[in-house]
Amino acid sequence: LALACSAVQSLACENEEGRTQFGDAGVIELICTAMKMHSKEADMQTYACAALQSLVVSHENNTKEVNRLSGASLAEAAIVRHTENTRLQEFGGMLLDTLQPWRIKAREQRQQGG
Repeated sequence: LALACSAVQSLACENEEGRTQFGDAGVIELICTAMKMHSKEADMQTYACAALQSLVVSHENNTKEVNRLSGASLAEAAIVRHTENTRLQEFGGMLLDTLQPWRIKAREQRQQGG
């Protein structure tokens, strides 16, 4: 599953038509279901977050679908469960930043001492 998610991430990255096709085909639901079923597998969670992040960038319908399927909660759970996995922390954080843009502003304010 990790390899399938990695392939989705690669094909969706900087490819709006590909993001739309994956979204229309139900790939987002498959990824979210896999995240629930394989929560103990750090590599799967890592590449699932990367795939979801690529699918939601500048794509309103895919973002709505990931939110409907509680994608942010799935990413947060993976980040908390696999604290030792730096790639998961990075990809999960990127997904959360994309789904919840207010997080970026809050982080910047903290870094500036505000």
